[in-house]
Amino acid sequence: MPEVTSIAYRVLNAARSWRYLETGDLGSKVEGAAWLKHQHAGPEVDALLEAALAFQWGEAPEFPDERTVDAFVDRVEAMLRSEIAGG
Repeated sequence: MPEVTSIAYRVLNAARSWRYLETGDLGSKVEGAAWLKHQHAGPEVDALLEAALAFQWGEAPEFPDERTVDAFVDRVEAMLRSEIAGG
């Protein structure tokens, strides 16, 4: 279970960070995921968000493989680093 927890929180925190970068609003992890789902970031991102939200709501979802999670989190991290460096 700790691995699933870590994956879910990584995905949800990345979604929250993406929302903050785009809107300036730092909301909850769930709000960030809901916002990103409405941005149509693609089917892989939607699958990650759906699994992470399901876990957050007490379900036992099947997560995509770790590489997909890492790619998503790395993408958001690069966006954050770019913003910090001056865009």
